[in-house]
Amino acid sequence: NTVNIFHNHVALWRLVARSQQAALLVEDDALPVDGEALLRLLRHMRTQRTLRRYVLKLQNAAFHTFFRWRPVRVGNTEAYQCVSTPPFVNFGTAAYIMDAEAASTLLGMYTPIWTHVDAWLHVVGCAQYVQLLSTPYNMFEETGRPSVHRTAAEIPTVIEKLVHLASNIGEANCSDVSGAPD
Repeated sequence: NTVNIFHNHVALWRLVARSQQAALLVEDDALPVDGEALLRLLRHMRTQRTLRRYVLKLQNAAFHTFFRWRPVRVGNTEAYQCVSTPPFVNFGTAAYIMDAEAASTLLGMYTPIWTHVDAWLHVVGCAQYVQLLSTPYNMFEETGRPSVHRTAAEIPTVIEKLVHLASNIGEANCSDVSGAPD
């Protein structure tokens, strides 16, 4: 499943790279919280010219509490940038916006596949190969149904996600990041 999911994202990155514009990527088991706000954000990201080589996650705002995320502005849009060292594993590639430059960069780096795409994006994003950003609020929610990637038995429960998060908190070293809020 990990390889299958990763290859699905890679196929979309190829389309984004060829399109030469920012695109919204959404997994099959994610629903927008506010479709109008999402469309406004996508239009804004397609027209802004100051941010390059970025992946803007639209999910998992709770992680800003546990790890180092630096507040940034993208035009009139509030966001957070991952500055955790070392990078940490987390969930949240169910919905994101990326530009063509980020897609091209990721396409040049993704093999060999050694972990899930969620974790890998944080490794390359927190290491600044791409700018890994996140909205301060969830713009998508999971439907609760199994995705085409996973069976119902494979979907992590809330408890499993909390245990996963707690183990990452113990491993992350966020004390030496300059400019990041405490």
